Amino acid sequence: MQWRFIAGCLIVIGSQGLGIAYNRNLQCSIYHLEQQKRMLFYAIGEIGYLKKPVLELLVGMKRIVKEPYQSFLDGVTVGMEHNCSLAYVWQRELEKRIKSNCYPKEAMMYLGMFPNYFIYDGSQTQLESLKLFLKEVEEKQERLKEEKQKRGRVMYLLSSLMGIFLIILFL
Repeated sequence: MQWRFIAGCLIVIGSQGLGIAYNRNLQCSIYHLEQQKRMLFYAIGEIGYLKKPVLELLVGMKRIVKEPYQSFLDGVTVGMEHNCSLAYVWQRELEKRIKSNCYPKEAMMYLGMFPNYFIYDGSQTQLESLKLFLKEVEEKQERLKEEKQKRGRVMYLLSSLMGIFLIILFL
């Protein structure tokens, strides 16, 4: 009898892990989008008011973001200091990150779009495109927060009920 109780507890705990894992994935995506928003806010401010070149902009961005974006931006700035283009270096660093699987898919998609907004000549066009990109990232982040709020609890409850169902079924 005692072993059945222990097995039942383990089944419920294991099932609840599914809901917890789902919430963690959403939280990870929200974190990465928040870091990208910080990068965009910084870029918009620096381009709009100080009109900094891209290399100086990336060096400044490294100071305001957290890992893994600091190491990503380190790689990009080192490549640009060796006279490689932003698009080439950015893509190379992005491919390294794709292979290591340290970013969620949404973050990879938005991070891959980042250098497209630095190609415009004239700071006004560049600023407007960065603002539109920022708005898109913010909307995606809000949708993920809503999804976490709505579906996170449901997934947690469903996984708990699944654990109880398995206990009844097998014990």
